[in-house]
Amino acid sequence: MKVTKFIILTFLLLVILFPLLNGCGDGENDPMEENGTAEENSTPDLLLVTPGTEMGQITDIEVFEVFDDPWIVVSSRFEVRICDKEKNLLALLTGHPGIVEAIALSADSENFFLAAGCSDGSLRFWDAQMIKKHIENKQPDEIVRFTDQNENYYKDNLKKKIGGIKALAFSPIDSNVLASGGEASDITLWDAKTKNLTTGPCHTFNATGAVTTLFFSDDSSFLASGGVDESVGVWNYADCSPKNIFPDHDSEITGLVFLNGMEGTLLASSGKDAKIRVWDLDRKGDEENKPVNVFTLDQKITALAFLENKNLLVGGTEGGEIYFWDMTAPNPESSQFGPFNKHNSSITALASSAEGTFLASGSADGIFHISTEEEISQLLK
Repeated sequence: MKVTKFIILTFLLLVILFPLLNGCGDGENDPMEENGTAEENSTPDLLLVTPGTEMGQITDIEVFEVFDDPWIVVSSRFEVRICDKEKNLLALLTGHPGIVEAIALSADSENFFLAAGCSDGSLRFWDAQMIKKHIENKQPDEIVRFTDQNENYYKDNLKKKIGGIKALAFSPIDSNVLASGGEASDITLWDAKTKNLTTGPCHTFNATGAVTTLFFSDDSSFLASGGVDESVGVWNYADCSPKNIFPDHDSEITGLVFLNGMEGTLLASSGKDAKIRVWDLDRKGDEENKPVNVFTLDQKITALAFLENKNLLVGGTEGGEIYFWDMTAPNPESSQFGPFNKHNSSITALASSAEGTFLASGSADGIFHISTEEEISQLLK
């Protein structure tokens, strides 16, 4: 009897521990080469996924508009999902060696990359054209799943220096160049083609603290960074030299976005201090480090986006609400619209389509929502 009880207890213990041991860890026992590329598998797994399957907390969201039908790419704690505009699941990127903290998309006439950064300091790169090919060739009731054997994988051998990755951004001009930032203060530039550091003038920006968000200007002249040290840094991309440091926030920076299409070189930053500040990088003299506008809410602002064709700055909040600011109004401070209530939990990510036809938002409860142009227009009436 004692032997039987021991066997039963041992079996139950293995059942409980197996998923933990086999899941996302620190990557030390990852089968990939320590400093190289994984062997590619041209036939990814196909599996059935029940529609409506819940995700974990959404960590990032991006809109990929290179192909005829746009992709909504959403990362949760342990996976990356590719969905269409109707939120239908097209593909899963799974088996990450750490918690997926950030994703980034790159696209030009030659390069189509998708990158994911994890809490263990590792990076993964996928060829989006390859993913698209498999999505097109699948059966209607199948979902393409790309595991750790189905993409080029680069395991950072400077992990102890860089730490967990919290933010990623591709250069719009040098579309194979990816900037990463995280627990360490260094911002690192990678080459998505070679899966190594860039070979340009420099490959490191020295921030003043752990990095939480990154954003390139539209012409790649500048890279902006925000961090837990409450400051916003702006760097000259050509030589990695610092251009501006904006220290006015009173809490961690949660979002950055360049206001492309507006007059001047404008950068907006949001923070847990419940404020959005707008900076003009063209200002000189005494006004250089003073914000052009400051928008204040009664709760933490947790995500930021910009609808370029409508000149609308978008902020997501800890309470799950979305607000809009018309940046062309004579007095933007009084041109606030909202709240727009689509979430029951803190908004963790925002992304807009290039033409402003929809806004994607994700929240801590694992829900993501697509706000159409019609919905947004109704709110602004």
